[in-house]
Amino acid sequence: MNLLFTLLLFEDISGGELILVLLAVFLLFGPGKIPEIAKGIAKGIHDLKKTTNGFKEEVNKSIDPIKKELQIHVDALKDELKIPACRSDRDNPIENKAGKPITESEETKNKFSG
Repeated sequence: MNLLFTLLLFEDISGGELILVLLAVFLLFGPGKIPEIAKGIAKGIHDLKKTTNGFKEEVNKSIDPIKKELQIHVDALKDELKIPACRSDRDNPIENKAGKPITESEETKNKFSG
């Protein structure tokens, strides 16, 4: 949350303002401290990314068994209701009374015509 707020604060910084901020940092910390500060910031960002990725992996590990079990139940319900897994009109066309394949517009007309 604080990172988002900080990013929003720096959204409208122009080049001149950035140079002024860098000059102020240079004067406050001196040329010897700036590389140390940059390394500390980079290390902090790296640790944050590492922690975030570890959290994502842990959540995915705990969710995967639940997703698999849920998929088993969904497949069982599909089998019970005899719902095809993937229906394509080209692979399994619906035929009219004359035995000819019905196009989508004809199928829609037949549904609403009675």
